[in-house]
Amino acid sequence: MNLRKVLITASLAGIAAFGMASEASVQQARMQAGMNSYCQAIKNHHMADANRIVDNYFSPNAVFIDTHGKKSSYADWKRNNEQGMKMLSSLDDISLHCNNFTIKGNSGMSMEHFHMSAKVKGPKGKISSLTVDTMSRVDYSKMGGKWMVVKSTEVKNSVMMDGHPIRM
Repeated sequence: MNLRKVLITASLAGIAAFGMASEASVQQARMQAGMNSYCQAIKNHHMADANRIVDNYFSPNAVFIDTHGKKSSYADWKRNNEQGMKMLSSLDDISLHCNNFTIKGNSGMSMEHFHMSAKVKGPKGKISSLTVDTMSRVDYSKMGGKWMVVKSTEVKNSVMMDGHPIRM
C-alpha cells in the first residue's frame, strides 16, 4: 500500500514537472515570436508597431536595470529606444533571442540576447559602424493568465563604434 502511494506521488510530480516544462517551451516560443515581430517592425522603420508589439509582452510597471545598476521604467525604456533608433543612418542587422525559459509557480525567467549592427552619423558627419550585444536576465510574472516581463537586468553589454569599445 505504501509503495503504491509513493509511485502515485512520484508519477504526479513527474506529470507536474512535465507540465511546467511544456508551459516554459510554449512561453519561450511565444516570446521568440514577439521578438521576431518586434525586430521586423524595427527593420521596416515602424517604431509605433514595434511599441505596440512590446506592449503585449511587458507589464506597464516593468523595470529595466543596466549593467551599472541604473533603473529605468518601461515608459523611459520605450522613449530611449525610440530616440536611439532615430539616430541610426541605417540598420544592418537586429535580432533578439529568448533562451532557457524556466517557470516556478507564477514566476518565470529567461536569458535574452540582443544584437544590432548599424551605421550612425557622428557630429562631424562621419558615418560610423555601431555594434551592440547585450545579454539580459528577464523576469516574468503570470498576470491575468498571460506571462509578462516585469524586470530586465543587463548582465553583459558590449557597444562598439568602428571596432572600439564605448562605455554606455
